[in-house]
Amino acid sequence: MNRAVIDIGSNSVRLLMPNSNTKQISSTQVAEGMVHTGYLKNDAIERTAKAVIEFYNTAMQGGADKVCVFATEAIRSANNRQDFANRLLQENISIHILTPSEEARIGYIGASQGGKASVLDVGGASSELIVGEDDKILYSKSLPIGIVKLKDLCKGQDIAKLKQIVKEKIEEYGNVPESDYLIGIGGTASTIVAVLLGGYDRDKIHNYNLSLEEIVKCLEIISSAKDKSLLPGLCPKRAEVIIPGIIIILEVMEKLGKTTILVSENDNMEGYLSFF
Repeated sequence: MNRAVIDIGSNSVRLLMPNSNTKQISSTQVAEGMVHTGYLKNDAIERTAKAVIEFYNTAMQGGADKVCVFATEAIRSANNRQDFANRLLQENISIHILTPSEEARIGYIGASQGGKASVLDVGGASSELIVGEDDKILYSKSLPIGIVKLKDLCKGQDIAKLKQIVKEKIEEYGNVPESDYLIGIGGTASTIVAVLLGGYDRDKIHNYNLSLEEIVKCLEIISSAKDKSLLPGLCPKRAEVIIPGIIIILEVMEKLGKTTILVSENDNMEGYLSFF
């Protein structure tokens, strides 16, 4: 069976087509404003639903026998999540709302390359940290901090305030088991490399061993740019949320004592198809 998968994330909707290593993305920020109310905005529901419907039709027209649709933290924690689910049911599209443990597991499965690894998945409404050895999960925890939530809390640009919030929050990760290496999945890690390279190139970004110094350099480039949306490698719709994402990565690396993070373009979408 040729299955496609759609990931409804807190910042974007993504499509992985059957028998393809390419992904399509639409930045819809379904979690926008949710940190203040606990509810998904009506316009956020509508623009995100439209992106899902478009990707669903693209997948079916592209030869998929089945399209699996899953959602993560923003939908999971929204008080009106059923409104979103019902909007898609109008188009006969059902969604699988992942539990935190399911979300962590598929992220690890999709990115892990064997051995004892930590996987950090920076999302729009949450950040998952998972440690595993081969196919066994040793530790996993999801924290309700993500790039959209942080952007809404402090306008996304106040670096000192962002560092304070993130540093305090990630202490909730507690005692994290040691690992041989750290893997970063999600758009933030990929974007950092894309900015450093001057453009997106999947082959160059996948398995890029990103150093702490390079991440700091990227933060300086972005924070000093007069118009972030014009920076090569930085998608205009990600420009307003990239700094919170970089801060999360830097603070987690410091907590784990890691000086490099391996960027993986394989993530929870590949993991979902393997696990479910």
